[in-house]
Amino acid sequence: MIDFCKRQATTKQGQIKISLLFSVIFICFAVIGMTVFAQPYAVYATGEKVADPWVVSVDGNPVVVVDSEEAGEAVETGLRMHYAGSDFEAQQDIKMLNEITVTKYSFDDAKTHPVVMNGAEAVDYIIGLNETKEAPVVGFETTRYVTSEEEIEYDTVELEDDEFAQGETQVTQEGVNGKKEITSLETLVNGEVVATETVEETVTVEPVSKVVVTGTKEPEPEPEPEPEATTSGSSSSSSSSSSSGGSGGHAAAGGGLSTAYAMIGVPYVWGGTSTSGVDCSGLVNVCYGGARGRTTYAMIGSLQSTGDWKTSMSELNVGDLVFPHSGHVGIYIGDGMMIHAPSPGRSVCIAPVYSFYGGGPY
Repeated sequence: MIDFCKRQATTKQGQIKISLLFSVIFICFAVIGMTVFAQPYAVYATGEKVADPWVVSVDGNPVVVVDSEEAGEAVETGLRMHYAGSDFEAQQDIKMLNEITVTKYSFDDAKTHPVVMNGAEAVDYIIGLNETKEAPVVGFETTRYVTSEEEIEYDTVELEDDEFAQGETQVTQEGVNGKKEITSLETLVNGEVVATETVEETVTVEPVSKVVVTGTKEPEPEPEPEPEATTSGSSSSSSSSSSSGGSGGHAAAGGGLSTAYAMIGVPYVWGGTSTSGVDCSGLVNVCYGGARGRTTYAMIGSLQSTGDWKTSMSELNVGDLVFPHSGHVGIYIGDGMMIHAPSPGRSVCIAPVYSFYGGGPY
């Protein structure tokens, strides 16, 4: 090239040829330079150029630009590993709720320089979007079974009993809560529970119902008061009854007051009429017999019908029947005390007459 230029420089025509040659060379370099410097490119955050970027889209919406097609294809795998763990089968089984596509980035003009990421950075970026956005950018769905235990509240059963006066109640059985084991199927999206479905319930401890008995017996009308006896014969009869523990024309069968003291400590048994167990009226029947009837209501009716009903506790003699209310009876032993069978779970004992409804001799 140099020798050619020297030879041509000796003539005017040669000089023209040399000028034309350099002009062509200059134009070629100019075109090449413009082409090189006008080529669009992307950049890393560090400023390094990337000539061939790719874009990762979710359901057709661009999300992140990566430095290669391989990096884009690795994004889905990285997300599966994050949400399913290191187990390969779990990574394949996890359900992706969106479609991830990787396409070549299309530059709008040579002055556009998008920031690109490598594959790992793109995965972290999308995970961050999932955690900060109200709706996840990419959703991965998993399911799991969980077991929990809950209490079963006991029911209350209400029964009626005409052995009790109206308005009176008694708890004959305390309620106890039960337990049940619940198996549920949880659905999770990106590790967060979004739905729970109960698939099985197993009762492990049966609840025990609370039983409440309510009295329905209507009270007997109170009799008209009768004139008090003033004869010495009546006083003598009353005095006699106080020592024997029986009056009103009925013989004290069963031992009377002495048997009542002997029964102290015998357990309360509903309907019981023996030394193995008694209820309140059963105690009277064991000590005195059944002339006044089996129930408190029958005894009250008998006392009222024979004119032996007393409406003041000061009128009672030792050995008389005493009724704190129409559904309970004891045997009066003086000084405001009585022997009675109180309630289930307790035994025959001496106790104060805690309320006074009436009384009278057996």
